[in-house]
Amino acid sequence: MAQLRPVVASILRWVRRQLRFSIRSFLVFTALCCLALGAWSLYVQPYRDQAVSLSRLDDMGGTTTTVGAAGPHWQRWLVEAFVGPQGFVEVRTADLRGRKITAEDVKSLSGLIYLEGLRIDRAELNNENIAAIARMSKLTELSMTYTKIGDEGLREVTQLPKLEKLHLTGVPVTDDGVALLASMPAVNELFIRWTKITNDGAERLRASLPNCRVHHHEAMRVSTE
Repeated sequence: MAQLRPVVASILRWVRRQLRFSIRSFLVFTALCCLALGAWSLYVQPYRDQAVSLSRLDDMGGTTTTVGAAGPHWQRWLVEAFVGPQGFVEVRTADLRGRKITAEDVKSLSGLIYLEGLRIDRAELNNENIAAIARMSKLTELSMTYTKIGDEGLREVTQLPKLEKLHLTGVPVTDDGVALLASMPAVNELFIRWTKITNDGAERLRASLPNCRVHHHEAMRVSTE
C-alpha cells in the first residue's frame, strides 16, 4: 500500500496540471472568440446589413449615391471577403420618391446606417416602423412627406443628432409635437406645411428655434356645418 501512494500522488499531480492547462486553454479560447465576435460586429456586420438593405432598395427602384468607406486595409479585406468586392462602401443618399414603398419595405432599410440624406415621401411609414429610420444616426436631411407619421413617431425622429433639414409636409403631426421639434439640436430648416400644426404652434416653434427657417401653411379645416 505504501508503495502505491507515490504512484497515486504522481497521477493526481498530473491530472491537476492537465486540468489547469485545460481551463486556461478554455479561457484563452473563450476570450479570443469574444474578441473575434466583437470585431465582426464592429467592422464587418454593418456592411453586411447595409448590403442587404441596399439590395432591397435596388429592388424598389430607388436611387443612391455611395462613397468608398474609410478604414484599414485589413478591414477592407475582411469586408470584401465576406460581403463582396463592392461591399466596402458607405451609402450616403437614397431617394425613393415616386416608388410604392410598403411598411415592410421601410423596415428592410434599417441597415443603411451611413445615410446622410433620405427621401421616402408617400411611403407606408408610420409610428410602428419609424424605428428603421431612427437608426440612421448620420442623417442630416430627411424627407417623409405625406406619410402617416404622427406625434408618437416624431419622438423617434427628433432623436437623430445631426438632422438639419426635415420635410414633414402633409403628415398628421399636431401642436403636441411642437415641443419635440423644438428640441432638435441641429435643425435649421423645417417644412411643416399642411400638417395639423396650427399657426400658433408654428409661431411657438419659430420662437423656440430662431435660427431655423420654418415653412408652414395651416391645413384647411373642413366645415362640419
